[in-house]
Amino acid sequence: MDDDTLDCAKGFVRKLEDFEFVFMLYTYEQIFSETDVVFDIVQQRAMDVLYRKKRIESLLAFVKEK
Repeated sequence: MDDDTLDCAKGFVRKLEDFEFVFMLYTYEQIFSETDVVFDIVQQRAMDVLYRKKRIESLLAFVKEK
């Protein structure tokens, strides 16, 4: 392994040992997994408006829980 590879690996390890970084990574993963689904639903033209509204309300409740 060369020095650049070792430096990069050490940098990644430091990031993964940083509580704030891992906390934000986990939080974003939790929220974006839900928002991606709702975004796709809202973008569909054939969907029922009431269904969209329920999904958005459900997403907001989910985010408030987290």
